[in-house]
Amino acid sequence: MSMLWRQYRKRAFTLIELLVVIAIIALLAAILTPAISKALVRGRLTQAVGNGTGLYKLMFSAELDNPMQLKAKGNADWPKSADWPSGDSSAFFAAIVTNTVFGGAISYNFFALSGIEAAQTEAEFLDGKIRNAWCIALDVSDTMPASTPTIFTQNIKLNGNALNQFVGIVDTVPFGKRGSVVVQRGGGALILDENTALGTNFNATGQANTSLYPKNSVTSTLTP
Repeated sequence: MSMLWRQYRKRAFTLIELLVVIAIIALLAAILTPAISKALVRGRLTQAVGNGTGLYKLMFSAELDNPMQLKAKGNADWPKSADWPSGDSSAFFAAIVTNTVFGGAISYNFFALSGIEAAQTEAEFLDGKIRNAWCIALDVSDTMPASTPTIFTQNIKLNGNALNQFVGIVDTVPFGKRGSVVVQRGGGALILDENTALGTNFNATGQANTSLYPKNSVTSTLTP
């Protein structure tokens, strides 16, 4: 009995075929890279929303243990320019970290976001470098709308007038012009793009005589 053997001829890619494959891969990479990059930034912004709302809650949890934390009269209150004349949000946040109600559960690296080197100690946190991604609007009150911005990322730019209106986003940490995060007086948080962070669309407080509370911020420290 004879056996039939089928012989296959091995064939390699030609140079032209290889170049076509490489070109297709390069084209797909060019198409997908911006989408992937945008998705990664969006993910970091979403994480910042969670951090911002957590920070909002920390401000009042600390108050339960130490009424002087926010310089209030025995109950939760808002940071006041008269109580924190240095205009330094990092000093305010450092007081939250050392507050005994949290038992050391909050660390300084919690305040860092994309592009910001996290601090491990209080000395690093207050060393003058950008270790803190957040600013606080001072003199917010319960009479203001719940939508009033209270905490916001440092890449939001203000116009410097008495109303502290947002005038856009600047290309700096934590997210450059790709987006910013604002936590409102009512506890809600949202992501702003460059257009929605304009003074015509978004007022930092809605009222005059309001100062800011930044640390190493691109915004200005205003006085009432």
